[in-house]
Amino acid sequence: MKLIGKGNTAEVYDVGEGKILKLFVEGYPKLAVEHEYENAMIMQRFQLPVPVCFEMTEVNNRSGIVYEKVSGCDLYEYMIKRNAGDEGIEIFYNLQNQILNCKCSELMSYKDFIKLMIGDRAPETINKLDKLPDGENVCHGDFHLWNILVDDNGKAKVIDFMNVCRGPRLYDIARTFYLLQGDDSSDEGKSEEEKAIISQRERLLDKYLMLHGVKKEELQSYLEVIDVCHKCEMQ
Repeated sequence: MKLIGKGNTAEVYDVGEGKILKLFVEGYPKLAVEHEYENAMIMQRFQLPVPVCFEMTEVNNRSGIVYEKVSGCDLYEYMIKRNAGDEGIEIFYNLQNQILNCKCSELMSYKDFIKLMIGDRAPETINKLDKLPDGENVCHGDFHLWNILVDDNGKAKVIDFMNVCRGPRLYDIARTFYLLQGDDSSDEGKSEEEKAIISQRERLLDKYLMLHGVKKEELQSYLEVIDVCHKCEMQ
């Protein structure tokens, strides 16, 4: 196996035959891995643009999932290389819209997911959450530019299914909007091409909302809850 990627919770290995192994760190809850696997299979069942999910496995007491390998780059890198902000946001919107057009009662509710993340740390936020509408739309839950891979033929696929849940469209759009806002970190170390895309961020965010037919004001009640949830996830 060849290590080709590493994150906080898992390493990614090329295992040959057009497959990769997402191998979670030792001690990572097996129930959580099973949860991602089940979510991946649901996404696959809807014939959404996702890599094929083959099986769960174990290697040296570590749980893993075998997926189809997608050779290429993430959508952020794709946009930078081509200076293709508008094209990238259109690809981005189309993929998310395909997912949101599906409905599935089997998935965890977004409210249950948020409550799991927050626990008893912010009861006032839970009260706000309870007042928000329910929904049956499939929500990716972590839909951002780095969770979209564009292969060598320009075909895009969505990855990372740990946060997949069911809820209203506005929840997933709000979560994505929150993630896309980014931070105000320095331009130090960034290429001119990357700076060019970052400089378009506000315009591209407006275009993202326009494509969905949503105004930022409609997202506000979700954004307040998502902000607290995201901070709890980072702790």
